[in-house]
Amino acid sequence: MKRYFEHIIDHIMMVGIMKNILLVGGYPPPYGGITVHVQRLKQLLEDNGHKVIVLDLVGNTSEQSDHVIRVAGKNKLFTLVKSLIHVAYGKEEIVHFHTSAFGRFLYTAPFYLYFSRFKTKVITIHSGSFIDEVNRYGLLKRMLLRITITKFHKIVVVNDEQKKFLMKSFIESPDKIYVIPAFLPEKIDELQIRDEVKEKAEQIKKRNTKFILSSGFMQRYYGHHLVLQATEKIGQKLDTVICFYSSYDEAYRKELDDIRKGKENVHFFYDLSPNEFNYLMQHCDLYIRATDRDGDAVAIREALYLGKPVAASDCVVRPAEVTTFDRTNIKDMIDKIRVGLSKKSRAVGEDPGEKLKAVYGLLSREGSER
Repeated sequence: MKRYFEHIIDHIMMVGIMKNILLVGGYPPPYGGITVHVQRLKQLLEDNGHKVIVLDLVGNTSEQSDHVIRVAGKNKLFTLVKSLIHVAYGKEEIVHFHTSAFGRFLYTAPFYLYFSRFKTKVITIHSGSFIDEVNRYGLLKRMLLRITITKFHKIVVVNDEQKKFLMKSFIESPDKIYVIPAFLPEKIDELQIRDEVKEKAEQIKKRNTKFILSSGFMQRYYGHHLVLQATEKIGQKLDTVICFYSSYDEAYRKELDDIRKGKENVHFFYDLSPNEFNYLMQHCDLYIRATDRDGDAVAIREALYLGKPVAASDCVVRPAEVTTFDRTNIKDMIDKIRVGLSKKSRAVGEDPGEKLKAVYGLLSREGSER
């Protein structure tokens, strides 16, 4: 399979096919799994000679970025109309939609499909909870999903279970579905790292302790309190860094601040850029994720790509390299953290961006043969 993808990529690079591509979804800020993916995908495609425009449907800022059209507003109908105009009248041959687990997109997708009916359409379903969500659908919603999803030329999902699920109930042709993790690596630019982030990594290094890193929304379901409780009970010297972003529960913030009080080996960061977070990831000894629900966590993929050991809750199927634990059992969590800390960092992994380039390569190839 890998040799097949490499052959396709080589073919496209050889013939030099450039495509105009519209990415429809979100774009930073705010920083999150999907918005960062779209940002990195835009860069990946541009680096390979494509012309890319992003249609940002979720951003809560008017901050301008190169070739990013921000249409999100308080009036959802107005946002939809503006975005449909761009989809219909833009010059892009390929429109690539990005959704979490369909959710509200299920109701707007028919409009987007109609207004892009003369274009090639790709969709990436980012969330690992997609199957659970669809299983809660009634008959009418399942019929709408079946009608809608068959209109896309290529469908990207994040795990094999989702592909099997779609093939069983919604899609007849397996050639339309690609299993590609949502993670795309980013080259770390140390010139863009603030001094306080560099100094913290250096400080931990000098303390000669094990560096544990965790991250996520400041919401209780992320289990940050469990991470702090577990690491405090481990006998060896540890420094625990938790990076929070986007969503903040103020009552939970106070709880975490109370746990941290008086502990010099517990450190919090807020709203780091992906570049800064990856810098810390590059220096850590273990990444922990203690959520009670999850998708294909980009931070886990980031850690594995950088060769870092990962310990994560077993709330969803995790990549094979991850050490999983029962987050309701603090002893099991402690034991698995110790297992993770005993592992050594590995070499940097394979870049999953190659598979995405293959999807666009195949689309370009098909387009050139019509």
